[in-house]
Amino acid sequence: MCVCHHQNNTSYDSAHLLAYQFHSMLILHEKAPPHFMFILYETTLLLEKKRKMVHDQCNLESNWRLHVKKVSLLLLVGLLISSVFAFAQGTATPADTQTKSSTIAAIVNGEQITMATLENASSISHIFQIVFSQLPQAFGQTLLSTPEGKAFLDRYQRDVLDQIINSRLMVQKAKALGMKADESKVSEQVQTRLTQIMQQNKMTMDQIDATLKKQGSSLEDYKTRLAQSIREQLMVQALQKSIVSDVTVSGDDIQAYYNAHKADYKNDDGTIKPLSDVSTSIHDTLLNKAKGDRWNKWFKDVKSAADIKVLF
Repeated sequence: MCVCHHQNNTSYDSAHLLAYQFHSMLILHEKAPPHFMFILYETTLLLEKKRKMVHDQCNLESNWRLHVKKVSLLLLVGLLISSVFAFAQGTATPADTQTKSSTIAAIVNGEQITMATLENASSISHIFQIVFSQLPQAFGQTLLSTPEGKAFLDRYQRDVLDQIINSRLMVQKAKALGMKADESKVSEQVQTRLTQIMQQNKMTMDQIDATLKKQGSSLEDYKTRLAQSIREQLMVQALQKSIVSDVTVSGDDIQAYYNAHKADYKNDDGTIKPLSDVSTSIHDTLLNKAKGDRWNKWFKDVKSAADIKVLF
């Protein structure tokens, strides 16, 4: 029988229990951050290799491939629903970075990112609540008392912090370059998010307000934070559009790509499609790649030149 079917006190089996139990719980509650699950599974696989305690390697690898496929689908779902559950988790937006805590996680060009913002963004308190209330005791012990568990939590929070840093850099540049958000779109998206929350949770606005007040907030506070977050997202989108606005693809680029990839453009009978039939598709492919390359290079330069102090 495979090791993952047993429960004992080894760190290896606790790690497996962590993955399987947490995955099942996530399907039921849809509350754990997708990035947390990604690192969790990656860490568990590393523990699997390190401990070398697999009794039936082929069977275990087959099971893990199935679980990885399920998690991949789950991550996509999680990305769609994460904003819907943000209000219930007390998620902070960038506007909160200088009011929630005096403990600083990082400073980006003089702008502080507090530990409270990091903890809210990573939902770490919520994760601990799940760990100690719904999972086996061995799970919590492994997560908090072993080097692997501590390294996992540290990496998870550092990855989230890096995402926050990137976000603040983009917002700072958008403001510096005078990017504006259409306030009518901000209001529209705020209402759309609230409607999603009501539908997903089967709650009225009054019930949402009552839930938030129990957490020391209110519906109006949440709407203000949400509007600011959406406003900044739209500003960054405008920034991205401006940075890549002059990117073009030449006819020579399209011809060269076609010549190098003719095998990808075959008809059912095996003949090669003429360039005229696929030029638009090739143009779009090359243009998207060129825009991505331009943006990535631009942002890499921005981040390299930024004054970033990580204190976490």
